[in-house]
Amino acid sequence: MRLRHVGNKNDIAAVNVINADANTIPFGSPVFFDFNGTRDGRAVVDANSAAAAKQGLFAGILLQTLATGQAGEAIVFGMFEKVRVIRATRAATTDSFASQSAIAVGDVMGFVSGSAINGMSRAAAAASTNTPNFVIAGEVAASLASSAASDVTGSLSSLTMNSLYLKCFIRAM
Repeated sequence: MRLRHVGNKNDIAAVNVINADANTIPFGSPVFFDFNGTRDGRAVVDANSAAAAKQGLFAGILLQTLATGQAGEAIVFGMFEKVRVIRATRAATTDSFASQSAIAVGDVMGFVSGSAINGMSRAAAAASTNTPNFVIAGEVAASLASSAASDVTGSLSSLTMNSLYLKCFIRAM
């Protein structure tokens, strides 16, 4: 574990991890301990590979993109300005994107998994106590209006924030 507590940047705690997934896991994505009997406590997978029951094994947010078998770090405590946020998804490229409510400071962020989608989304208002609060929004993101399928070019299955990232407080330890 690495603790940064000197200097002019936010204090953080980070742990060493190894990508045990078959896919590359993008920077800023949530990862989960695999606990497959090999490299337990270091081997991680993305939200797509972690069954809902394993999402309690939240291992942090990746500090870099990790290819299969590559080692790196995940932040487990502290403020992180680059959490990957998915704002909307759709089942088919011919479907419309539904509108999305704004994200407020203090909102609980939930894990998003789906076909090649790995990130966080707004799960509950700040006052909610029913959702595990591993990741808490640390800045505001405006609401999104619905988009007709004809308004979106390409074959996107998900809409990310314009910058892809949101500042959040991580509490995985």
